[in-house]
Amino acid sequence: MEAGDVWCWGLLPNAEGGSRTVPLPERIELPLPALQVAVGGTVFTGPHGLRAHFCALLADGTVRCWGTNQLGQLGLGDTGPHEGAQIPNVNGIREIAAGTDNTCAINAQNQLYCWGPRSTGLIEGDTTPAAPTLIAESVDQVSVASFHACAVMVDRTLKCWGLDFYGSLGLGAGGPTHATTPTSVGHGSNFAEVSCGLTHTCARSSSGVSCWGNNANGQLGLGSRTNYNSPQSLNLFASQTLRAGASHTAAVIAGDVYLWGSNAFKQMGSNDAFDTLLPVRLSLPSVSRLALGERFSCALTAEGRVLCWGANDHAQLGDGTLVSRATAAPVRWR
Repeated sequence: MEAGDVWCWGLLPNAEGGSRTVPLPERIELPLPALQVAVGGTVFTGPHGLRAHFCALLADGTVRCWGTNQLGQLGLGDTGPHEGAQIPNVNGIREIAAGTDNTCAINAQNQLYCWGPRSTGLIEGDTTPAAPTLIAESVDQVSVASFHACAVMVDRTLKCWGLDFYGSLGLGAGGPTHATTPTSVGHGSNFAEVSCGLTHTCARSSSGVSCWGNNANGQLGLGSRTNYNSPQSLNLFASQTLRAGASHTAAVIAGDVYLWGSNAFKQMGSNDAFDTLLPVRLSLPSVSRLALGERFSCALTAEGRVLCWGANDHAQLGDGTLVSRATAAPVRWR
């Protein structure tokens, strides 16, 4: 495996506009090395069917995307399938992020562009394909979900926009039910990172980790199932990174992984089906990065191994099987 290679597994788009299950990592051909990959889509089928798209940020600052594109997720102005299409008018990019149907990118000038249906305001029911559109200036980091998104600004403040399902925007009791533009979350500054789950949000700052929104499965990590419409502090400090899945959340502190939320598909690393309402430490080797899907979890160890656990009905775990498991095990490379 070479630096800059992209390998994918699980539910991948095919050239006919559908999807295919890939149980072991498959190398994606790219014209240049990749700096980052962002994966969107959902395994929950609805009126628009199953969706799968992903994008790669290449070494020259351009972005290429693959996917089913039935809602215009790829920002190309059509709804046909594409494999590795370069996104037009998106250059000098330093970071990308993908949600269920949308993708966003931040360029070297800290300008945030987003594309796909609902990209300009994350409006429920809006399926109009949208080309890359300038959303905000002075953006440092961004996270995108299904109907909301949040960004850490250059001045370390936090802004969110979209639909305020369960208080996921963190704007408080008097906040709008739908914010069409990035709106300040009034909870101080010094934010370092934000991560959006399906209908909840978590962020880390110099003050520690805070979460808000839907808490039906304990994904806020507060020891209850009470929803909150403004940031609530957890007893977690000095977090290195933070990730939110559909209804579970994880953080890395000094190389240790802490998880909380839904365990319906063993994504907490336990064979029972009970939700975890408070952060619990998972016994793993030292971890540097995390990736959480809708129903599974993966970690990159300090030694460079990728470990995954949770739902595997679409080969999410990359072990060559379709068997879900609670035990973290290495991805099997071809």
